[in-house]
Amino acid sequence: MRWKRVTWLLSLLGLVGLSGFVVVGRAQAPQLCPAARTELKTLVTDGRGRLFTATTLQQDFDARAFRADLQDMARRLTRLNSSLVAVPVPWKALLVVPPGNSGSPQLLGFEPLKARQGYWSVTNTFRAAGIPTLDVLSLYLNSGETPYFKTDHHWTARGAELAAAGIRPLLTPLTLQRLGNPAPLPPPTFQGTVEFTGSHAALADTVCPPVWPLEKTFQSVTVGLPEQGLLDEAALPVLLFGSSFSRSARVNDAQALPSYGFEQWLSADLGVAVQNEAFSSGSQGSWLEYLAQHLGEPLPPLIVWEMPIADFARDHQAATALFFDQLIPLLSLTEFPGAPPTQVLQQRPFKQVKAAYDLGPLPAQAFVQVRLSKATALSPRVTVEGTGGQRTVTLRREGNKAMAMPGYALRLPRDLGTLKRLVLEWPVASNDLAPQVEAVTIHALK
Repeated sequence: MRWKRVTWLLSLLGLVGLSGFVVVGRAQAPQLCPAARTELKTLVTDGRGRLFTATTLQQDFDARAFRADLQDMARRLTRLNSSLVAVPVPWKALLVVPPGNSGSPQLLGFEPLKARQGYWSVTNTFRAAGIPTLDVLSLYLNSGETPYFKTDHHWTARGAELAAAGIRPLLTPLTLQRLGNPAPLPPPTFQGTVEFTGSHAALADTVCPPVWPLEKTFQSVTVGLPEQGLLDEAALPVLLFGSSFSRSARVNDAQALPSYGFEQWLSADLGVAVQNEAFSSGSQGSWLEYLAQHLGEPLPPLIVWEMPIADFARDHQAATALFFDQLIPLLSLTEFPGAPPTQVLQQRPFKQVKAAYDLGPLPAQAFVQVRLSKATALSPRVTVEGTGGQRTVTLRREGNKAMAMPGYALRLPRDLGTLKRLVLEWPVASNDLAPQVEAVTIHALK
């Protein structure tokens, strides 16, 4: 371990090579060792001190399949007197890889122009659906800055600052009025410095000597909100749904996952409190958990939705479709909390690993709601059988957080013919380990 740390320190001065031998000459960017190139084939470097993974070199982005759901989402939020601003975050490769490197084997065939076009296709789809959307990629390109860590996929505090500053210009006068027409606050106060190992460097360190410099971010951050902004219970704060780019922290710890100040910059620029529901890989799960826990409660005047552009990558399409299949019913339950079900499949509490229900005639658009006695972190598997086949989905909830779900809602498919049967199954070994289900009901999707 001591040799590794000495090697790492010398590498910062350009005095050690990949093999561990001291060399003389100008400082060179760290490189991946041969073991990384054979054992970590999805981890690459551009030779200029930056690390990328195959995920952060994605280039096929498309949201057009979800335009109808995005429109439905926007309409429902409007009826709930809540405005939405979307903040799709590009990977740093879209900024830093020169177009001349298009298709380079060194970067797993990444094509920066294709990736940029895909990103802008997503922002255009959101806007066409009626959702104000911040073009973070153009914002960064026009700034001339690259506000990302070199050995990690996240934006820096500067990147968070630039993105937050782009939100207020997207708000309508009505939204600002509902927020109380607040004036911007002084910038957040950042104090201290904490060093951490970038996520990509940590991966490289599993098979290589640690040659990658530590990243640096702030130690703590505060925002000078007016007291009434925190104490006025009648005033709902802005809701922030998002991923690790937005995760909440006022004190960074080198041993924990750092935050980047997006919440605090957003609060300062808007002049209001921000309730941060974001968590790592939670750009979709944060919506589902919050809405499930607050059914029937009013939503705030403004919701900011930060999401990595990867949510609309080709290999994430099925997961995003399942997200909307859960989100739209939850918004319907929020909008119509007292609407009676069209069918009651189960109304007595029970604990059972697997339960099957026969379905009667259904509305043209319907969803199933599962209410629990106590919130759970378990993800149920739902199978829907029809005259045209069957489909099984696990109500996926990504993230490094043990979510607390008091219930679930799932839009029923319309491409399986006449639906006949629904099966609910929990990933446990015995009935006594299953969550206690209070009711299973079918509702019309209004």
